[in-house]
Amino acid sequence: SALAGAAGGGGAASAGAVERHRLVDPLTQMIAELMAGEAAQAAGGDETVAAAKKRMAFLVASLREPVIEAELQARPGLARAVSRMLPAITAGEPQAAELLAGAAAEAIRWDAPDEAVIAAAAAAAEAMDLERKGAAESKTEDLQESKTEDAVQESKGEDATPSPAGRSNPSSPNPKGSKSKPKPFALRASARVIFDALCGLPGDALGHAVRAAVAKSELLPATIREALEGAPILPVPTAAAMALHRADGGAAASKAACTRAWRRFARRPTLLPALRLLAGLCSSSAVGVDAALGSALGLGEQLLALLHALEQAPCVDAAGLASESLLAAMGAASPAAAERIGALQARTKAEKAKLARMRK
Repeated sequence: SALAGAAGGGGAASAGAVERHRLVDPLTQMIAELMAGEAAQAAGGDETVAAAKKRMAFLVASLREPVIEAELQARPGLARAVSRMLPAITAGEPQAAELLAGAAAEAIRWDAPDEAVIAAAAAAAEAMDLERKGAAESKTEDLQESKTEDAVQESKGEDATPSPAGRSNPSSPNPKGSKSKPKPFALRASARVIFDALCGLPGDALGHAVRAAVAKSELLPATIREALEGAPILPVPTAAAMALHRADGGAAASKAACTRAWRRFARRPTLLPALRLLAGLCSSSAVGVDAALGSALGLGEQLLALLHALEQAPCVDAAGLASESLLAAMGAASPAAAERIGALQARTKAEKAKLARMRK
């Protein structure tokens, strides 16, 4: 039902409404057919490659259209449906999967998120929403405005009173102890659709075809480089890691300095998204894992070392859990990866045992 009304709205035959009808209706119909199983026919047949390639080409072209960008912003249900069905649209055909991989590499840009396009699409989506809701939306805004005015009047007296001891005044330009928060990682709605699809690839033949295509693209090494960006040269603040760092010729560092460095690194806005995307590409199939570990310039070894450091670190919160899960998935998918991960973990385990014997 959500898909049925995704392309509706708009009474007047404006140019925007015509454009939405031209582009959005075919997109929602294709997704609905796939979800109903009407377009997912037998894997064989002479038309499979051509049909899958044609559907994927249509989807990739649609995601570049501003009206589709605004529609995905305004209709989260449609965005989720498109994302969920992306692997099925490829039909497991390499040529269709390569089209998807190319679109992903173009859309997911770690170095230059297109904030202007995101803002413009958000504004367009808001305008579409207002157009569809009409008078009811206006009444809601009036009610909200009235509540806001009441809250402002009530807050005037609070602002005149001094802040309680030990607390900073939120109205002051630089509250004591405040820290500037890094900008969250943002993707335009069309890119988010592809990103979410790659993060949740299934473990079947459809997922394998997409992983194999992405493994040949620039997206996989770019994502590894993003995960490694700014990684501390200091060891994580554990006794075993610090001892191994010194044994490898690293400079001595205090536990406090190591903790600060890794906490700062773990707060990078792109770290968790990069780990999440790697988990989607490097699970259930050896093709993504082996491509990652075979990346040029030793990126694979650096990635394993980083993930092993993060899984040990007590100060990185969600990044540690994500790294532990990613290492487990990589090891389960690829015997070669399992051997290399096991060697890293065994060395740390041996160092822990050595330190335990020394304490005794």
